[in-house]
Amino acid sequence: MGQNLDSLRSACADRSLPDSARFVACNELIWEGYLFNAPDTAYLLAERMESEARGKGNDRFVAVAIDAKAATWYVRGQFESALDLYRQSLAIHRRLGDRNRQADVMTNMAAMHSFLGAKDTALVLYEQGLHVHEELKDSASIANDLNSIGTIHMMRGDHARAVDLYSRSLKIQEALRNDRGLATTFINIGSVYMAQGDYGKALEQYGSASELAEKLNDAHLTAKALIEMGTCHQELGDLERALRHFNRSLDLRNSLDDQHGIATALNRIGEVQRRQGSTDAAIATFRRSAAIAEEQGSPFNGGTAWAGIGNAFLDESRYVDALNAAQTALPLAEGAEELSLHRDVLHLTYRALKELGREREALAVLEKSIVLSDSLMREENQREILRHEYAYAYEQQAMADSLRNQEEKLATAAAHRERRNLLLGSVAILFVLGLALLGRVRYMARANKAILAAQSKLVISERQREAEHVRNRIASDIHDDLGSDLTKLSLLGDEMRRTVADHAHATAKLANRIVELSRDATTALSDIVWAADPHQDTAHGLITRCSAYTHRMLDGTGLQQDLRFEHTGPDLMLDPGTKHDVFLLLKELVNNAVKHAGAKRIDVSLTTDAQRFQLAVADDGLGFDHGAVTPGNGLRSITSRAKRIGAAFIVDTSPGKGTRVRVDGTWGQASSPEGPAE
Repeated sequence: MGQNLDSLRSACADRSLPDSARFVACNELIWEGYLFNAPDTAYLLAERMESEARGKGNDRFVAVAIDAKAATWYVRGQFESALDLYRQSLAIHRRLGDRNRQADVMTNMAAMHSFLGAKDTALVLYEQGLHVHEELKDSASIANDLNSIGTIHMMRGDHARAVDLYSRSLKIQEALRNDRGLATTFINIGSVYMAQGDYGKALEQYGSASELAEKLNDAHLTAKALIEMGTCHQELGDLERALRHFNRSLDLRNSLDDQHGIATALNRIGEVQRRQGSTDAAIATFRRSAAIAEEQGSPFNGGTAWAGIGNAFLDESRYVDALNAAQTALPLAEGAEELSLHRDVLHLTYRALKELGREREALAVLEKSIVLSDSLMREENQREILRHEYAYAYEQQAMADSLRNQEEKLATAAAHRERRNLLLGSVAILFVLGLALLGRVRYMARANKAILAAQSKLVISERQREAEHVRNRIASDIHDDLGSDLTKLSLLGDEMRRTVADHAHATAKLANRIVELSRDATTALSDIVWAADPHQDTAHGLITRCSAYTHRMLDGTGLQQDLRFEHTGPDLMLDPGTKHDVFLLLKELVNNAVKHAGAKRIDVSLTTDAQRFQLAVADDGLGFDHGAVTPGNGLRSITSRAKRIGAAFIVDTSPGKGTRVRVDGTWGQASSPEGPAE
């Protein structure tokens, strides 16, 4: 590496070389030599390259130099400054028509938006960049994009989707032998294990990342690995070892002047100090982090710092101060879109309110905390998904290795036969070639049969894996839909017992709420049991269930109705995931119309046949300006479900003229209930 850097320095300074060759060498020197260890030096070198490129009228390398300058701001945790420079370079790359560079800059901008808490904006930019990288078949960039998108889903609590993206990235990084990309992926996979409480496995991943980072002499990546390793030791109760890791990470962050990383390390150190009983020191450390986070516009670090301050105040029974700190942390946690932080801040708020005797407010906050906890407590399902992903990847790799080895053996044997046959006479050669040709035909027939059998097994295995994934998702739905409500029932029951003597009105309200939750839980259980029953995986089963649900939902609403549920032709088996998604689409559309449309009439239809289905819900209610409305969770969920099953989702609405929604799709793999014909 040292010799290579010396060569790059020489090329960068050699004025006899063509400008483009010098600029390429300078850019590589920035990225490989200085960026992640001496960002100030990297910035000066990038600034010099930009100045020379402008003097030469070379816009391409002007933009490349600006990209490098932006990267130095990222390493130093100055995300707004980095964004400003990326916007400048993006304009130049667009003018030059360089699509690959445009995609690179968009994904870099996405990372900055993610750190600043704008996760939706980040996802849009990541997906745009990924689309271009896939078109250009840029494998290294695709792997990086998958890693980054997975991290956003991880922060939002969607661990299964994050694991899928990380494992896809890992396969590409391994094929490319990209050590920096592998280290980043190991850190990300470690975060999944840590979220599941499997700290041993997490430490293995972080250790692998740390070794690669040190091999690369990458201080930035090493500091990341140290922070995560320290957090594992902290959770395992080894506070002294955790503190050593955090302090080492802080030293590296200080050497890079990485303000974001400094704030992160201070938050971890403050938490150790708090657990060790050094409350005053912990509060001072958290306040340093909060000040840096506010200056840098980092909602995650700011929310973490204020949550730490609040917990320290709780330790000292300063409940009003704790509540004030929690109220400062809450909007920051919401802005960061990090579910575990949001849950922790809500729990802090609940504890402070409870200690202050504000029971009603405390209960309302606790309900919100429980909902977030539910979305984060799917450990068994997550572990199962993780095992499926890596087992499947291993089986595929093993099969590929086996086929490759067999081909190499056959090729070697064929070469030996060819050399031997060359020694024979012309008649013998013709005879042997004739036999070889016949043997080859027979071998190819056997090989094709074996390959087809292997492919068939692989398809069956993939279908089984997908079916298991669907069942896991349905089990997760059971946990989501019922766990929260049943926990609330228990809490409300306790609250009712405490208030029954003195608060008759409050008791009546709690009783009504308990009845509502009980009904909701019973309905949800019935729906999910139906979704999980393989005997109901038919078109008629879907039609019957949707009809029953719609009649039950509309009964007693007073709405005029036109309901049509019909299957044409013989019954057919449905993929359980598709069946479940179509039913949930109908539920969401009918619920939205009943609860929000303010309508007098509603029309619902679901028609199916052997190839297609069409779901339509129309009302004469308020309508809305579809172009001006930012999609909320409901509309986003409907769009996502329709996309997942490959269906077209069409909304026709305008203010005062009602809403008409249609979902058109084709079935995937379907057959008759009796099975395929012989």
